[in-house]
Amino acid sequence: MRPWGVVLFAFFPLLALERESVCSLCGASYPFSQVFCYQCYHYLGRVKKEVLLLPERQEVEYFYKGGRLQRKRLNHLSITYTRDAKGRVVEELWQGKYYRQRIQYFYLPSGKLWRKLHKGKMTFWTYYFYDQKGRISRKVSVGEQLVDLWEFYYQRDLLIEVRERLSLAGVDGVRKWTKEVWLRYQYQKGKLVSGKGEVTLWEGEQKRVYPLEVQVKWRKNKLEQIVFLDKGQKVRALWFD
Repeated sequence: MRPWGVVLFAFFPLLALERESVCSLCGASYPFSQVFCYQCYHYLGRVKKEVLLLPERQEVEYFYKGGRLQRKRLNHLSITYTRDAKGRVVEELWQGKYYRQRIQYFYLPSGKLWRKLHKGKMTFWTYYFYDQKGRISRKVSVGEQLVDLWEFYYQRDLLIEVRERLSLAGVDGVRKWTKEVWLRYQYQKGKLVSGKGEVTLWEGEQKRVYPLEVQVKWRKNKLEQIVFLDKGQKVRALWFD
């Protein structure tokens, strides 16, 4: 799959309800109508099905234990999560026939995610920064061949925009390609309903721009489905319990 074929984003509808959603990775809890965790940006609630549609249809299986994500499987690739005594993920291991990556998680004394160390074909660090309200404001990944900066903008306690700039160089240090993404979210009564934005790609001197869209489906106050579209074509879909 091309690195820009699927773009991951975070979004946070906020609506005061008595019930709560618990992040299946870090265990943080939020109002039931939110979509993503403020601390680690994993989905709140349980993903029951995920389908990747490009370059070919593939299904991702999710396995849980005690309400927390334990393992994912995609074709011959297995992703397992190791937790500490507090239930937080401390290691994420990707294993396949021709692929292996290990990701170690480190936390601040407050319990918030501080940084992650990625070890695989490329080795790099990801650092997390938070605003005065404890919401993630920046996420930066840095390595010999990689620089990836995410910035998050809020308004009235709602995440309204995400921007990303990713540059990937070859082993000789020459830039291979750069991707810039911006996505703005739309809400109804404090609940996220859609997102629209744009992706710009540079490969050498060649520049391409295409639209990006996120569709969110709710059944009453329960998140049911998220669909990602590139150039109007569905590239990824998730269904929730």
